[in-house]
Amino acid sequence: MSSAGGTDGDWEELTSPLSFVELMALKRLGDTEKSHASINEPERIERFRSLAAPFPPGEGNRSFGGHVYAQSAYAASKTVGTGFVVHNMTGTFIRGGRLDIPVDADWWIETVQREGIDEREFPGLDVRKVDMKDYNQSKSIREQPEKYRQLTQYRLKGLPDEDPKATSAQIREREARGEYDNLYACAHMYSSDKNSLLLIPRALGIKYWAEMSSLTLTVIIHQHGEALRMIDWDAMPGDKTSLVPMKWFIQEGWTPQSAESRAVHESHLWSPDGTLIATSLQDSLLRLRKAERSGNL
Repeated sequence: MSSAGGTDGDWEELTSPLSFVELMALKRLGDTEKSHASINEPERIERFRSLAAPFPPGEGNRSFGGHVYAQSAYAASKTVGTGFVVHNMTGTFIRGGRLDIPVDADWWIETVQREGIDEREFPGLDVRKVDMKDYNQSKSIREQPEKYRQLTQYRLKGLPDEDPKATSAQIREREARGEYDNLYACAHMYSSDKNSLLLIPRALGIKYWAEMSSLTLTVIIHQHGEALRMIDWDAMPGDKTSLVPMKWFIQEGWTPQSAESRAVHESHLWSPDGTLIATSLQDSLLRLRKAERSGNL
């Protein structure tokens, strides 16, 4: 994928729209290539261009990795026929991605409060972290960091249809046909990476670190159909699309292991009725400052 204009200058002019469907918007490029695995089975290579800029964590100059990850899956969904929904995806982050100013890091939160920094709204999803201090700051959890838990609630921002004039009746019919299922799957993937790694140092009692970055991220979708879908039609107050309510989903995250400058983040994604819809597994790099190193991390 590339930016809308194909140059860095054009990329800087793009915005990060709040609606998830606009944030994931793609343009199919006209030039495609064909390479033949065999004479009878040609492989078609398709390219897409992003029409929106990713969210920059901490107002930095790097993109939110979850955007690139989710949008890659969304682009792949555009290359298959109706009815094919993503089941799992593994992404490998092969280029260094700085996390200079993590949005959810304790020291960044303190800096924002102290200096009155105005942070832009996180696009695509409404994400809210549950206050788990009473549980996580107990003595037993501090002694067993693998039992540390972070609960995050999230829901879709904006309607899932690319047509801004679509009525609620049209959207409901299209959703029932599964037309948005890949978009929803990508929204769950997008949320799974939101502040995920920042759980790790917090669980380990580490406030500052030298370097932290994603290495690989795997998300496995366990449920398709209604379990993935994000509109709460039962709570619909009327026929106006501006009043369409969204379901709240929950991500339960933890870190099972950390050693040798590596740390793992795992999570379960739950639907409002308690259905386990997806599992995420993330391998990461975590290097501490020399003065704060302990054990073999």
